[in-house]
Amino acid sequence: MEIKNRDVLIVVCTTAILASQPAEREFCIALDNDKLVIPLKYDDAPVPSALREIYESFSDQNYMEIFEIVAANLPINYRKHRDNQERIRLTLASIQVSEEHSQPSPKVGELGPN
Repeated sequence: MEIKNRDVLIVVCTTAILASQPAEREFCIALDNDKLVIPLKYDDAPVPSALREIYESFSDQNYMEIFEIVAANLPINYRKHRDNQERIRLTLASIQVSEEHSQPSPKVGELGPN
C-alpha cells in the first residue's frame, strides 16, 4: 500500500514480475489511484496485461516527455521521502523515551538481594 504515497511507479517488466501476484496488485493499486505508471520492457519478457495499453500508448516522444516530468520531480519526491523517514524516526525515538520514563520504579524489596 506504500504506492498510494508515491507519484510514479516504474515497472520493469520481467518474467518474474509477470508471474508475481503481489507486483500486479501494486501496479493495479497505482492505476486505481491515478498514479503515473511507466512500464519498461526487459529483454523479451511480455508486458503484464494490466499495463499493456499504457505500454502500447507510449511513443519515443511520449517517453521523453514523461521522463522529463519524472526527472524534474525526483529530487523533490526524494526530499519529501527523507523528511518523512526522519519524522518517523523521531516519533519512534520519542515513544521509546516516553515508555522508558513511564516504567514504574521498583518498590523496596523488589530490587532483589544487595
